[in-house]
Amino acid sequence: MNQKNVFQLTCINVGNGDSILIESPDVRCPGGRFVMLIDGGSGEPQEYDGSTTGRIRAVEYLEQAGVDHIDWMISTHIHEDHTCGLLEAARRFPPVVLFQPFPADLYQNMRPLEIRQEDRESLRKFTAALNAYQCLCRLVTERGGRVRQLAAGETLSVCGAAPSDWLLQVLGPERSRLEDQMEHLRRLYSGSGREELPILDKAMNGVSLCVMLQRAGRRILLTGDTELAGYPAERSGLKADIFKVGHHGQRGSLDEELVRAIAPQWAVVCASSDRRYESAAPEVLQVLRQAGVQTFFTDCPQVLPYTEGLQPHRSIRFQIEENGKVRAEYEN
Repeated sequence: MNQKNVFQLTCINVGNGDSILIESPDVRCPGGRFVMLIDGGSGEPQEYDGSTTGRIRAVEYLEQAGVDHIDWMISTHIHEDHTCGLLEAARRFPPVVLFQPFPADLYQNMRPLEIRQEDRESLRKFTAALNAYQCLCRLVTERGGRVRQLAAGETLSVCGAAPSDWLLQVLGPERSRLEDQMEHLRRLYSGSGREELPILDKAMNGVSLCVMLQRAGRRILLTGDTELAGYPAERSGLKADIFKVGHHGQRGSLDEELVRAIAPQWAVVCASSDRRYESAAPEVLQVLRQAGVQTFFTDCPQVLPYTEGLQPHRSIRFQIEENGKVRAEYEN
């Protein structure tokens, strides 16, 4: 099969984080190929150094895969394991459009924040992510691209004039959650104090972009760090063939009712091999198994019997042909 002539969704092994590469034939794009990157994993060297499980920086994966441009980039939310690697990728491949859940001018009202060593690790990481997000938006605009907000209820035809079955639907976040988060961001950057940082960090998963891709009759649900309470109350529109499990498969990321509504054939859990923060929780994997869902892992968490036989790999790749046939496999 000529990989250049099929739709590909690749979940890259970035360790504790998310990074998803989407490629599709499109004569309107450079090289006849539309390229979208959703999140970029961590920017911390220690996330990759010395790993024996196949971990790779998103930007390095793109280079090795022969990617030469990015049409669309999506930042689902602002956390270190999603945002900082995205900045690295944008420096190498500045996108035409950066989609994200906040008002497009938010970055213009941000300023670099001091990363204090006396802060706990989670706050240091979150501060780094806020700084990286600001740099990312500025870089995109300085290189001639644009920053655009995505809001729940929107439907975009991918690459503008793409076929009617190549769509991106925005399912979340809820407007009320986003408005609450924006109020805390305004307080932080108006100089009201760093006490807003832990509040913002804790609530950030709740404003993750949750999107549905539709291609060749197949539906792909990509959720960022969306947790169970963050899905739309009306779940009839959640049905998908491929489901990227929210928040690294931690407790509270899904339940039986949600999986019944999505009814996926395939699921991907972005969990690091060390199962940081109790990702790839056994109870989550059990729900998927009981529902008959074939589940893949970006890294190599050891959660027997669910990960039995899992070998080091760089990514999971889904290929979707025009007739809707799906091929899923690990890339070693």
